[in-house]
Amino acid sequence: MKRITLLISMAITVFLCPLLVVAAGRYSAARCPETVSVLQLMYSDAQKDAKTYLTYANQASREGHEAIAQLFAALARSQEVLAENNQLLMAAFDQEAPDSSSGEVALHGTKHDMDLMINVGLAGVDKRYSLFMEMIRREGNAEAIASVEQERKIKEDHLEWIKTGRGSLGLLGGRLGDQYWVCNGCGAIVSNMPRAACAICSGRPTDFTAITGCWKVIWATENNPQLSKSEKAYVRRYCRAMFAKNPQDLPSRPAMGVFDSAAYRKWGIGPQRAFCSEEMIYVASLEEMVGSWDQYRQINLDTLTDPEKEYLQKMHQAFGQGPIDLSSKRGTGTLSAGLEKVLDEVEVLSGSKLLLDIDLIYIKRATTEP
Repeated sequence: MKRITLLISMAITVFLCPLLVVAAGRYSAARCPETVSVLQLMYSDAQKDAKTYLTYANQASREGHEAIAQLFAALARSQEVLAENNQLLMAAFDQEAPDSSSGEVALHGTKHDMDLMINVGLAGVDKRYSLFMEMIRREGNAEAIASVEQERKIKEDHLEWIKTGRGSLGLLGGRLGDQYWVCNGCGAIVSNMPRAACAICSGRPTDFTAITGCWKVIWATENNPQLSKSEKAYVRRYCRAMFAKNPQDLPSRPAMGVFDSAAYRKWGIGPQRAFCSEEMIYVASLEEMVGSWDQYRQINLDTLTDPEKEYLQKMHQAFGQGPIDLSSKRGTGTLSAGLEKVLDEVEVLSGSKLLLDIDLIYIKRATTEP
């Protein structure tokens, strides 16, 4: 009888342990080493491909293929979403994203570069993701399995988009749209304004981001040697957030002397020229963007005032110790109007929805929080 009871207990442990881990909000990397390896590979690939597509977009624009440039910009944004999703899933395994820095992207001309992606870069998508699925299915993490299958569909769509773009440059030509939207949930690309749920992840139409000339700003800053990795990431987040706003709420005219300022010398996008509207908006917003970054980075938790220490204590008493997630409390009346207003800004600065003490102090200083 004891033996039967022991066997039943072991069976319950084997089958329920993964569920208990999920309920705790994290997975065991030790139990799923191949799954973690696959996620790390997909993250690195997505980061590398995002850089490649952004470089291709700039090359296509220089060659006068603006529609192709927009397509490459959409592909780059899609890859960023894939990288973000893989990073979030790695965090569920308590794993940090690997350093995915890569070298220069080789350029051979837009037509040749597209041929390379079709015949080499994306040619083995089916085989590669079949191998990934084989690796992770053995470990049975349902969320990872679903994520890999979803990414596989996105990459297959990428191949079809590039084939369409390449066809538009052929002898017979072909019509290629110049406007794209990318789903922020899964990275799916569409060429018509979304009016229905995402076909891949069922995200809402409002979850799609329109691809604009914002990519030109991101490309320029990505290739700015004066900016650190964290500063480049901040520019990407800032631009995505800024261009998601109502265009009427954005500045369009840079202040006098901005091109000679210290901020532009470090964070600028090259010599003054005929900028597109998004580039002009970026330049017009530069002083505010850099000012917020400097204020955030200068926060020293060892030199806080007594009111600031009391504020931290109050926030932790209200929302718990450790990183605080206030995103679910927006619009519920729990948070003050001042606090809600600055949460988006803090998320752009930190790159996370989870608030650390440095984020809380920024909120304290940026608002009139008591």
